[in-house]
Amino acid sequence: MKNRTVERTLGVLELIAEVKGGINQARIAEQLEIPKSTLHSFLAALEEKRYIKQDRHGVFTLDIASLALGNAYLDSTDLSQDLGSALELILDELNVTAHLASLDGPSVLYLHKLDPAGNQIKLASAIGTRHPAHLTAAGRACLMQLPTPRLQRFMRYATAEGVEAIDLDLLEQQLTEARRIGFAVDHGSLIAGVTTVAVPISSPEHFSGSIGVSFLTGAIEVEHAAQVLSNVARETIAQVSMRSIR
Repeated sequence: MKNRTVERTLGVLELIAEVKGGINQARIAEQLEIPKSTLHSFLAALEEKRYIKQDRHGVFTLDIASLALGNAYLDSTDLSQDLGSALELILDELNVTAHLASLDGPSVLYLHKLDPAGNQIKLASAIGTRHPAHLTAAGRACLMQLPTPRLQRFMRYATAEGVEAIDLDLLEQQLTEARRIGFAVDHGSLIAGVTTVAVPISSPEHFSGSIGVSFLTGAIEVEHAAQVLSNVARETIAQVSMRSIR
């Protein structure tokens, strides 16, 4: 038997996480069809435990406890070490910025990155940065592995939130091509002169996201970067899978 209070509270937390820029109480009540009096108690409990926070305009966003919970999830297995090692392998091979990302609502969230040492130019987003998923190679590498229902859900949220006037036809074409060649690539959409290449990295029981690299356009061949990323992703998931069946 389901606990309706727990189910509703988790629904509130998930909705706040999915909406870029936060959401107010009225919209939460409308979208989840929860009476405002009941919703108030859910929000108060989540805010007290610092899973969410409210700004002076009444907009709710995630707070530090949600981040801590996500970090605890990664640290609870050997996956965090595996993914960190994957970025180290990429950095050693290509000597350009390597990053790990995952979907967060209509955005892609950068979870980890490594920069080349010395005087190399350091690129890519800082840890914790979000960008509209459809505009980035890291985001499209995440989207290309979604089943149709989840991809449609992403599109609805992105469109509802007015994320960069998303062109659905263009996105479908980009994802079709990304699935065909096995990687996503972007040439300067966010930063002029910078190319980003990313591949999916997914272990259904543990993690779903992407690993990628960013570099000055022309510094390395896109296909070579994609091959290195694909090899590292495949080896990392193989390691995780082998441990899970022991």
